[in-house]
Amino acid sequence: MNNLEQKAVLFFLSLFSWLLFSPTAYAEVRLGLTPAKVELSLAGGEGSSGEITVVNEGSEPLEVSFYVRDYYFTDDGKIVFAEGQEKRWSASRWFEVGRVSGHLSPGASIRLPYLVRVPPGAEPGSYWAVIFAEGRATGNNAPTSPLGVRVGSVVLITVPGNVIIKGEILDFHVPPIGYKRVPFTFRFLNSGNVHINLRPQIEVLRGGQIVNRTQVDEVISYPQTVREVKGYLQLENIWGLHEAVLKIEQEGSTMLYRAPFLLLPWPQLLGGLLLVSLLAWLIVPRRRKQTSSRLEKHPAPSALTAEGEAAAVRQALGISAALPLPAQRSFSRSGRADFTKTLNLLMEVIEQLRQENALLRHNLEDLSSQASNERWEKAVAESLINAETEIENVRAKAAASIERLSRESQKQLTEIEKPS
Repeated sequence: MNNLEQKAVLFFLSLFSWLLFSPTAYAEVRLGLTPAKVELSLAGGEGSSGEITVVNEGSEPLEVSFYVRDYYFTDDGKIVFAEGQEKRWSASRWFEVGRVSGHLSPGASIRLPYLVRVPPGAEPGSYWAVIFAEGRATGNNAPTSPLGVRVGSVVLITVPGNVIIKGEILDFHVPPIGYKRVPFTFRFLNSGNVHINLRPQIEVLRGGQIVNRTQVDEVISYPQTVREVKGYLQLENIWGLHEAVLKIEQEGSTMLYRAPFLLLPWPQLLGGLLLVSLLAWLIVPRRRKQTSSRLEKHPAPSALTAEGEAAAVRQALGISAALPLPAQRSFSRSGRADFTKTLNLLMEVIEQLRQENALLRHNLEDLSSQASNERWEKAVAESLINAETEIENVRAKAAASIERLSRESQKQLTEIEKPS
C-alpha cells in the first residue's frame, strides 16, 4: 500500500468515526404528554380545572412553552390549527394555563395546571381546543438549528341541552384484488352538533363465515365534518372471493357497509407468469429453428420423385421405417396440392384457436379491473360462467375442426396411395 492509499484509508476511517461517535448523532429530542384526550360536560357558566403532565423523554435538556390553540378540519379532511380564527366550535378563549414556559432536563417532568370556564349562554353541542407543549433543545449537543418537538392534549367540551347525535358512513372502499395486507378507507359524516367517538370494527367473511375481525383504533368524529379513516387488514393467505363488512355502533344501533374483494396471491401469480414467459422466450425460438431445419430437409411436393415420396411422408409424419407402407406409386400433382392445402387449413385453425384463447384471457383480465363495489360479485360470477361456456365452445370447435381435418388428411393420403 503506497502513501496515497494509506492517507485515503485514514481519511475514510476518521470520517466514519466522526459520524458514528459524534455527540450530535445521539442527540434525541422527545416529549411525552398525558392525558392525550380530556372530555368534559359543562353547562353555560360552569368551569373545571385539571392538569397535564409533560415528560422529557429525550437525551437533551429542553425549554418548553405552553399555549392553547383552536383547530378545525378542511373539506378534504386535513386538520388546521388556527390562531385568532374563531369558529362555531372554538374553545381556546375559555382556557387559562398556569404557566407559559419551563425548563426540562432529560427524564424530568413538569405539571401544567389549567382552568376552563364555559361562558353563560353557550349553545348546546361540542366545543374543543388543544393544549400544546412545545420543546426546544438547548444542550451542548444540540445542533446549530435547535431541534423542536410539539405534543398536545385535546380537550372536548360538551354543553348539554338540545344535542343531536347523528352520523352515517358515506363510503367504504377495499381494492377489488388484494393479498394478505389489504388497505381500506372509509368516510364518516357527522351531521349532528356533538362529537362522536367512533370504534369501528371490520369483519372479513368468506362463504358466509368470519375469517378475520379487525378492531380499528378509536376515532373522534367532529360535528359537521367528514372524517376519513385509513388502515390495513392483516389477512391470512386464503384465496378466493371475500367480503369486508364495516361495523360502527351508534346509539344502540349498528351501521353496516359492505365491500367485496378478491384475495389472490398476486406475487406468486406474477412470478409464475414471468417464469412461463421466460421459458416461452427460451423454447419457442428453438422450436421454430428446429421446424425450419426440418422443412429445409424435406423438398417441396413438386420436387419429390416417386422413390422419395414414401421416405418424405415417413419422416414428416414421424412414422417408423419398420412399419410398411402401401406400395409407392406416382400420384398426380393435384393430389399432392390437395394434401398440402389440408395441412395448411389445419395450421390456420390451430392459429385461430390460439388467438381466441388469448382474447379470452384478455377479457378475464379486463373483468377484474372493471369490477364495481355492489355489482362486483354478481358480475364476476356471470362473467366466469360466460367464460367457461366460451372455453367449452372453443374446445368443442377445436375438436370438431381437428377431427374433420384429420378425416380429410386420411382421405387425401388414401387418394395419394391409389394408382394414378
